[in-house]
Amino acid sequence: MELLKTNKAIDITISILKKEYPFIVGYEFVSSTSDYFLYLTLICDVNKVSEFYKSDIRSYFLRFNDMLYNKEFAYPFSVLEISEELNSDDKFSLFYELKDSFNDIYEFIPNEYKIMNLRFNDPMDVELDKFKFVK
Repeated sequence: MELLKTNKAIDITISILKKEYPFIVGYEFVSSTSDYFLYLTLICDVNKVSEFYKSDIRSYFLRFNDMLYNKEFAYPFSVLEISEELNSDDKFSLFYELKDSFNDIYEFIPNEYKIMNLRFNDPMDVELDKFKFVK
């Protein structure tokens, strides 16, 4: 499958999701060979992530900005001090809240706007994969 640049269903989903998670500023498709899933990297405003989770950016990432802005992370709060305080279950739980919100919104978008699996004529599932940061 050719790497996509945009999709109306995902554009709508992200637009609505931003109301709950205002730090999200966009997304990118991740190249994948899956016929069943589309993988997304969410692009986040690092300062808004810090405000949202009420936590400062870890000093390491303040010193090494290239690591902050040129790397992908597992969670939107991975670069925050709070990340060091949370256990793995808490991190996963916070991530799942965001993922569930995304999926709930995406589910209600009409199929005509979604990317279809041509083999089965069903909409492809979307998975949130990673997070990137911008200023």
